[in-house]
Amino acid sequence: MAQLIRTPQTDQVQMGSPGEEIRWTESFVYTDPTAKTVWQVINDPAVPKQGSRRDTTLAGNPLAGDFHKTWVARSVDVTPAPGTNLAWNVRVTWSTRRNQQSGRPWFNITRTTTQRTAAMYRSGAAIFTGVPANGSVAYPPNAWIGGTKVDTHAMPLQVKISQQQIQVDFLWDRTKNRSVNVMAGAVDSPDPPSEWTSVYVNTRNSASFLGWPAGYVTYLGWTANESPDEMLVVSHRFLADDWQFLEQRPAPNMGGKPLLDVGPSWGTSPTLPTQSVKLVAWYQPFDSLTNFSNLLSFDLGGGNIWTAINTPLPTYPP
Repeated sequence: MAQLIRTPQTDQVQMGSPGEEIRWTESFVYTDPTAKTVWQVINDPAVPKQGSRRDTTLAGNPLAGDFHKTWVARSVDVTPAPGTNLAWNVRVTWSTRRNQQSGRPWFNITRTTTQRTAAMYRSGAAIFTGVPANGSVAYPPNAWIGGTKVDTHAMPLQVKISQQQIQVDFLWDRTKNRSVNVMAGAVDSPDPPSEWTSVYVNTRNSASFLGWPAGYVTYLGWTANESPDEMLVVSHRFLADDWQFLEQRPAPNMGGKPLLDVGPSWGTSPTLPTQSVKLVAWYQPFDSLTNFSNLLSFDLGGGNIWTAINTPLPTYPP
């Protein structure tokens, strides 16, 4: 009966940089009372196959836990053992794409400051009086904006509102991770769930998210690019806005044009009277709120990504 005997004294491990592959070369001796060809040895079920995952009990050496299940055989080298035709040396190189911190899955967060141009009819801190903390307002409006009139004859000021683009990249292993879609008729899939698009895009965060309070971040969508070994590089894209994406809209008169009233005077000697929009309301283009942590609350084999983002490792010493 054939045997595969592990020889751990010749193991080699190559640690990669964070996010790169870790390589482990493992040695075995394959023996059989019957002489075999190299092809018979390679095809023996006891010998690991290139592209397969490591059996956690391979060669009588139990290695429990998800971490050991992530190893994939990249190469298998079979050579005759010197002095006998009944034994073969087997060397298997495994690799896994893991962070050097074993309790943390690989991810990357990129933040970029940008801005948008917004129409401003009213200015000052009072413009946000009465606006809910999460930025959700009714439309058609049931309240008007306070503050100082700054438009001239319905021509608003053009102001810059600070924004922050946020991208979260992580790895998705199609051979291990599976999603359960909520879409009607969808089945369990090795790819990311389709509701990331259908449920979350163009909504805002219902709770604090990546340093921003509720209502300040919208989800722009995601991309998935193939990387080697059935790994997808998934990128979630978010946009945070200092005004919670709110827009000022002037109230119309019966004819549809902006309803005007007395506005601020310009200059002195002479003083020029102006008219301004009489009533202004907020409009929220992203009226739905969802829990964005659900986009990252899943286990990729080494821990929950959302937990890892909010609990950085390694821990700083006291």
